[in-house]
Amino acid sequence: MSENKAPLELLISNIKRHPIVLVLTALGTLLIVLSSVTDASKNLLSLFQSTDRIEINGQWQANVKYSWNEESVTEKFHFYGDAESLAGTASFLQRPRGIVEGTVKGNRVEFKTKTQSIVGSGETNLLVHHYQGVYSHNAIHILMYSQGGNTQGELAEFDLFRASIDEKSD
Repeated sequence: MSENKAPLELLISNIKRHPIVLVLTALGTLLIVLSSVTDASKNLLSLFQSTDRIEINGQWQANVKYSWNEESVTEKFHFYGDAESLAGTASFLQRPRGIVEGTVKGNRVEFKTKTQSIVGSGETNLLVHHYQGVYSHNAIHILMYSQGGNTQGELAEFDLFRASIDEKSD
């Protein structure tokens, strides 16, 4: 004759026969509880994500042809930062401007600079220059557009290359 055991008795009986399952279940439960009250899950996830930053810190330059100027202008860029942050300077019309809101994500680079433009009446307007770039084969292909002042979202597209040692001292 078979006995009818209550569900709790069946559970205890199974635990006694399979103690390894009990230990693994307890450890899993403990890990879930700990990761929900700490940032352990984020730390564990970071082990599997690439944190390599592209090598862009240093001096760069480009010959830039603006739509409103017949001649190319040599613009210079100085980048520094770590992880996803990017700081430094980017010249506009050969004058260095501070980089704001700079980020590096994967092989993509984004930042802004700001300048003042003077219109015919002497009034000044703020210009914001947006730079979006892709790093590949030791060059950064940049698409730059300006907003504000009397611009109509003018675009410039150019490639940045590392400045040589002689050009860094200029």
